[in-house]
Amino acid sequence: MWEKIKNNLNKVYKWFQENAVKILTVIVVHMILSYIFTLPYINLVNIAFGYIAFFVDWIIILILFKPKKEYILKFGLALFILSFPLAVFDAKWSVEMLGNISYLMIATYILFSLKEIRSK
Repeated sequence: MWEKIKNNLNKVYKWFQENAVKILTVIVVHMILSYIFTLPYINLVNIAFGYIAFFVDWIIILILFKPKKEYILKFGLALFILSFPLAVFDAKWSVEMLGNISYLMIATYILFSLKEIRSK
């Protein structure tokens, strides 16, 4: 059992080691966008469209990591299901955030699937 845990931790460590530049790129771009949206007159855009920085992050993640569309769908549906118990406990801010993220991920899956749908 300890060997299995050790192997899994080694795989995770190698993945982070291989993708450290990509992760840092997403973090730096998000920090730069967050700073830009605090500047005068540009912050008006952030008030109306507060999700722009996260949308740009999602686009960069799709470009850099190229995740499989099945993983995107599974994660989006898992977040959608996770938001149901939070709705029961009336955690409105988290339900709204998780709902937006899951809808974005499901819409991304649909966009990735359009090529297969058109070929049929």
